[in-house]
Amino acid sequence: MLSLRMETPLHIFKYNPSEEFTSPNPKKQDINIPIVKQLPRAITWVLTDSNKPVAESDFVIGKKQIIYVNGQAEELSSGNEEDEEEIKKENLEFSKDADRFIWEVGQKNNLDDLVVKSALSKFFKLDVSSILERFNELKKLKVNEGDIGEASEIRMFTSFPETPDKHFCRRCLRFDCREHEEYQPEIYTKENQSNLFEREDVRKQCSNHCYLKLKGVIEADHMMDNDNSTNKKGKNMVSEMSQAYNEWTPVEMDLYLKGAKLFGRNSCLIARNVLTGLKTCLDVYNYMHKQDQCNMLLEYQETSETDNQVNKDTSQKKRRLGRKKAQLQKHICYPAAIKNTMNKIEKSYKHYTPCTCEPVCGDQCPCFRNGNCCEIYCGCPKTCNNRFGGCNCKKGQCINGKCPCFSNSRECNPDLCRSCSLSCGDGSLGETSKTSKCKNMQFLLKKHKKILLGISGVHGWGAFTRHSLKQNEYLGEYTGELVSIDEAEERQRADDKLGYSYLFNLNDKFVIDSRRQGNKFRFLNNSSHPNCYAKLMTVKGDQKIGLFAGKAIREGEELFFKYKPG
Repeated sequence: MLSLRMETPLHIFKYNPSEEFTSPNPKKQDINIPIVKQLPRAITWVLTDSNKPVAESDFVIGKKQIIYVNGQAEELSSGNEEDEEEIKKENLEFSKDADRFIWEVGQKNNLDDLVVKSALSKFFKLDVSSILERFNELKKLKVNEGDIGEASEIRMFTSFPETPDKHFCRRCLRFDCREHEEYQPEIYTKENQSNLFEREDVRKQCSNHCYLKLKGVIEADHMMDNDNSTNKKGKNMVSEMSQAYNEWTPVEMDLYLKGAKLFGRNSCLIARNVLTGLKTCLDVYNYMHKQDQCNMLLEYQETSETDNQVNKDTSQKKRRLGRKKAQLQKHICYPAAIKNTMNKIEKSYKHYTPCTCEPVCGDQCPCFRNGNCCEIYCGCPKTCNNRFGGCNCKKGQCINGKCPCFSNSRECNPDLCRSCSLSCGDGSLGETSKTSKCKNMQFLLKKHKKILLGISGVHGWGAFTRHSLKQNEYLGEYTGELVSIDEAEERQRADDKLGYSYLFNLNDKFVIDSRRQGNKFRFLNNSSHPNCYAKLMTVKGDQKIGLFAGKAIREGEELFFKYKPG
């Protein structure tokens, strides 16, 4: 078939060399494509409008870090091997049964024996040193077999159900706050104390050991003085009560406090729900009234002291005038920490931890020792000499050195300052709309400026202002992860290899790292001639870093500040 087609083809093309071949498409001109610069590389980050505590999974202490330098992976081990061992020891927990087993083996056998030590090491899959250290801890506590179980049961308090107010943060005004959960003490207000120590209602007997039986016996004893048997029975019950009071263990005392928070002065409910099998209703009633006697003694001492002070004033009218005058002049009575700042005494910034001093703060107060003022979040009374009293400026006048808040790098607190109030709503629901005239609440009201991102004229990406700015005008807050000093040092080792850093010192305990989480201010570049400056401010007890315009800045101008001033 193929040979047949070759002999007789379907079409024959004839070529004529005299004919010229012309291309149907004309020749196109060359086009020069302009060179486009490659966009600067950037690290992926998450936007956050406030400082966030670092998550446990993001810790780098005791871990190996892998970084990429010029496309090559490099591994960085922990800078301190001792830190790794300490972290392992902290994460090591022994259960109740493990404590009892180690104690029994240590009592019956000699832990110096190599066979015993190797057997325990294989059984627990731990180092011998960890087991010996745990045994020595139990030995120092001088606990026996029963006490070991009791000591281990203390851990159950961490999972004990709490009242909702326990989880409410008075500084953030929200529940389950992660930022202040470790540094917010539990403060008993007068309202809570009245609930704990109010008189019990009349109720039915909950059991054969209910305290109401004791009341019946005592009432019968008063009505029938000649009945020797009843009198003897009442005395026996009272003696049993005093003996039972001395038999309360620390675990049972803590359980009682938990029950008092949940059920108030209802000894029946406390014994039934919290101390089941440990204490009877009569035991709880006796212990409760023993506590009342101690509280009454303290109240008597406090009232006697105040009575002596009141007797010094002969006129009630003078006392009223004196209180009014003290309220008007309270804003000029400064604690020692504020006086040092006003006298321009250099201070190292310390982390604020609310104190629980009673009845007043002394030299051992953590706020006083750190050079901080006591805040309204502390447990000390309002008459504390170290407590900051806020300002009493006229509306809109908190912008100069006459304002104690402004002059000490503090934002006005609407819960503390008298004229710096706030109101919710804009009037759309019928409420009165009031806008705050205070100009010293930029952090609290988040009055930050519009910031744009663009290619920097210095290096990589940069931050640019959307509007023109005046000198000392507030730009915004520098946010990021709150990491410890040790954590920041480990992260700095990786940043030194990569050639950049986002760490910003906050105080003696924390550093802000905006490498993984932050806002647009993380793109501010360093300059020897900056147009912005950073300032540490105290906002509702928290220390924050704010950025302000160092001079008049034009619209669209890139923002710079000096990384290490001085």
